[in-house]
Amino acid sequence: MPWDICLIFFLFITYGGADTSTMVFAALPALAVIVSMFLQNRLAKVKGTQSREDKIAIIRFLLSRYPGIIRHNCSEQIIIISTPPTSLYNKEFLILQDGQDIYMNISLYGQGRLKYLFLTIPQYFTCKSVLKDFRRLAKA
Repeated sequence: MPWDICLIFFLFITYGGADTSTMVFAALPALAVIVSMFLQNRLAKVKGTQSREDKIAIIRFLLSRYPGIIRHNCSEQIIIISTPPTSLYNKEFLILQDGQDIYMNISLYGQGRLKYLFLTIPQYFTCKSVLKDFRRLAKA
């Protein structure tokens, strides 16, 4: 649906005789959709030390940064944590550990477990920031 709207808008501007700045402005929503789709399931990465110690430390770090989160699933290599389902949108943290590195993705879901596509870009950079803060505090 967003692709269709952007394409129709772009074709309307192209064949309507619009100038270059209007065409660039019209292409920005399509570019945002493409970048969001690329980053939607992308994992941010940080170097880990020992998976058992990192697992406990990252759960404690996320609890301190995001109070009220709920741990749904926890195994040796996968941690899934989410916010309570009472809000308009729910955050879900996916943390993977392979013994050497820690990978993380933050997704936003609506009431029907549909992912918010347009908030993917800021969530990816939030994820990178969370991992950077975690690693900095873990070294201290």
